[in-house]
Amino acid sequence: MISSADTDTSIILEYSDNLSGWTAAIDDETNIIITETDDAYGTGIDQVEVKIKRTLSNTGSLFSRLKVNITE
Repeated sequence: MISSADTDTSIILEYSDNLSGWTAAIDDETNIIITETDDAYGTGIDQVEVKIKRTLSNTGSLFSRLKVNITE
């Protein structure tokens, strides 16, 4: 299943500095930069690169996770 074509699936990158409070990474072109490259790995397989500045962390640690929601 191709998630970008599936209206029932959403994929969100989230980040945290403490593993308990998560924030969605939204491109602001300064602190968070999200770059998409269509067909980077072959037809229909895109690359998404997310860069998050470490200054967004209050603790010196920075974690990320992919949050996938599937509605039926």
